[in-house]
Amino acid sequence: MPTINWLAVLAATAASFLLGGVWYGALGQTWLEALNRRKEDLPKGPVPYITAALGSFVNAAMLACFIQWLDRDPERQWNIGHGLALGAATALGFLGASTAKHYAFANWPTKLFAIDFGVDLIGFMLMGAILTAWR
Repeated sequence: MPTINWLAVLAATAASFLLGGVWYGALGQTWLEALNRRKEDLPKGPVPYITAALGSFVNAAMLACFIQWLDRDPERQWNIGHGLALGAATALGFLGASTAKHYAFANWPTKLFAIDFGVDLIGFMLMGAILTAWR
């Protein structure tokens, strides 16, 4: 049975974290407007960044576990397409569905959901691609 490639997990973590920086760098003002906040209202210091990095690590590690658990057939070779699909299915099926419930009850704008979930969807797909390519 293959073991988890922790270097691939770290690479997937870094890719997801960096994607978040680029994503919110591009959509940050729209995100703030959807929250009715200003940049000055955001928390200062390293805690949000550390939390985001740790969250990305846990996401990448769990996705690596899913890939390992699903990879039971020695005849089947996982490829980047499988990783993209598993990342999308995981994000949509678990994260998107759960997040949508919270956004609905909080009455937060759909635009905010699209920004927040969009980065997670693409991030999970990116992580899945990295984890399956680097096995």
